[in-house]
Amino acid sequence: MSSRVSSPDVGEAGGEPFWRALLPGDVLHSAGFAPKTLSLTAAELASLGPAGESRRREFAAGRWHARAALARIGHDAADLPRTPRGAPAWPAGVVGSIAHSAIDGRVFAVAVVASSRHYDRLGVDLEPRHRIPARDWPELLCADELSAVATLSVAHRSLAVLQLWCAKEAATKAGLGDGTDVRRVAVIAETGQAAFARDGDGVGVRPFAVRAARATGRMGLAPHFAAAFCAVPASVPR
Repeated sequence: MSSRVSSPDVGEAGGEPFWRALLPGDVLHSAGFAPKTLSLTAAELASLGPAGESRRREFAAGRWHARAALARIGHDAADLPRTPRGAPAWPAGVVGSIAHSAIDGRVFAVAVVASSRHYDRLGVDLEPRHRIPARDWPELLCADELSAVATLSVAHRSLAVLQLWCAKEAATKAGLGDGTDVRRVAVIAETGQAAFARDGDGVGVRPFAVRAARATGRMGLAPHFAAAFCAVPASVPR
């Protein structure tokens, strides 16, 4: 995968201001639509296993952005195969996370990385900006989160659920919960009317915490997607 290929400009969809607001200053990232030409190392292909063209492209896009993010903290390109848990095998001294999704029919991916001196684990997630039917909310959120959403006006609820779901997914990627039921990862966030944009408008970032966990994060809306970031700080700063 050539380091000379640059990710296409995605305008507001992957704009730096959004990611700077979402991520702490010591967490670096690369985000954008996938370049047309992508490749994987032999180790990465072997770790992926049997997969269709769409899945291989998503996987390769994530690795492309992971290499770009690693370059920002001075790491040369490296193999990033999947571990048995499905997460990337990051270089020694680095923690990170990858997320990807289809936006407007194209693969959009983000990778975040940081020094393990500062964090034990990171998690990032993104989802296309869309309405989630109310009938599906109990399958995504725990009882306390559903109660918080119910305090919002109807116009705010759907995008609130989407952001909370992203936050729960990011927390799960950061190693919280048992990995089998995301609903068990309880997100605590401000739920006043001003905290969540109404359907069809608004861009912004807001903090959240994870109940009974040593972790915090941020979730937010860009024009075309919702995203969330979660971090578990280093147990003993190094």
